[in-house]
Amino acid sequence: STLPPVLWTAITSFGCGIFATIFNAPFDVVKSRIQQQVSGSEAKYRNTFQTLNIILQNEGPQAVFKGFWPKALRMGLGFAVAQVAFNAMQACQGA
Repeated sequence: STLPPVLWTAITSFGCGIFATIFNAPFDVVKSRIQQQVSGSEAKYRNTFQTLNIILQNEGPQAVFKGFWPKALRMGLGFAVAQVAFNAMQACQGA
């Protein structure tokens, strides 16, 4: 690669953050649905897999990826910053 190592690390880490979001996003949607339930009323959502099943049946697969791009960009940027900072700290310590 002709890219500087820091830039290469940032780009690849950003991509890894987006890739990781593909697997995390459905569970984040499920978590949000469970948390948004009104306490005291009968719970529509009881656990992770039951909630995931209800969402998939009633709204389709695209529903479990609601808010994907904002989260993917945030995670990608977070991964990139973390990895570049980690490598910089290692370089400072002589590792």
